[in-house]
This record gives sequence, structure tokens and C-alpha cells, in this order.
Amino acid sequence: MGFMSTIKNWLGMVGVDLDLKCPTEINGSTGTITGSVGVTSKTDQNMLTLEVEFEEEWKTGRGADAETTTLTLGETKVQLNKPIKAGESIEIPFEFTYVIEKSTTQALAEKGGALGALGKLGGAMSGEKSTFQISATLDLKGVALDPSTDVKVKVS
Repeated sequence: MGFMSTIKNWLGMVGVDLDLKCPTEINGSTGTITGSVGVTSKTDQNMLTLEVEFEEEWKTGRGADAETTTLTLGETKVQLNKPIKAGESIEIPFEFTYVIEKSTTQALAEKGGALGALGKLGGAMSGEKSTFQISATLDLKGVALDPSTDVKVKVS
């Protein structure tokens, strides 16, 4: 392998594509997520682990007072320790449980009546907003910037 190939490999320019197959809509605050990650490689690589996470990005405030918190709601790490050859494609299944915890204002908003109105008002005033995603990262041997992908998820 030439010098430029070594540099490209270390920087993660290895030609490994990930295709995350998972639900794009989730119902309920607890459950199980099952899916798979398709891996296609243009070069010979050694796969170490696949990490899949379900995350909530929770934003509060507006403008200069805005704050963002990322919460991991569920995750799994699949030990692979196996090679993938150039031109090869494989499918790696995964499964994990998740728990979504509601903020105080979200819990109040769901109650209905006067408390529900108070919760909705509190959420609107604080600029509270949540977005959800499932992400997958494949750890490759000798690569500093591992390939990753994500899918936005709607939670109802």
C-alpha cells in the first residue's frame, strides 16, 4: 500500500458505505428497536465493532439562551472482528431496548385539562423541542474517522 493510500485509509476515506435499515416511526415510550446495517466496501478492511444508538436531541431556550442536550435512549454494540473484502456486501442485524423519558412540561401537557394547558404553555415559553435519530458507526481497524450514518425518527 502506498503512502497516499495509507493516509486516505487512516482519515476514513476507505470507501465503506453503510445503509441503516430501521424504523422511521416509533410508538410508545419503551420498546425494542430491530434493524440491520448493510455494509459495502470498495477496499479490504477489518471490521471491529458496529455501534447503533437511539438518541434524542433536546433543545430549550431561544437565541443566545438556547441549550442543546443529547440523550442516549438505547444502544447496542455488535462485536464483529472480521474482515470484509473489496466489492463484498454484508448485512449486520441489531436489536436493543429503549426508554424515552418525558420532561416535566411534556408530562403535564399530556394530562389534559388545566394541567395540560399549563404544560403546553410552559413548553412553548421555554422553546422546548425534541428530535430523534438512530445512528450507526462501524469501527474499522486502523481508521481514525470511522464511517457512520443516521436516520431521523418520528416518535408518537
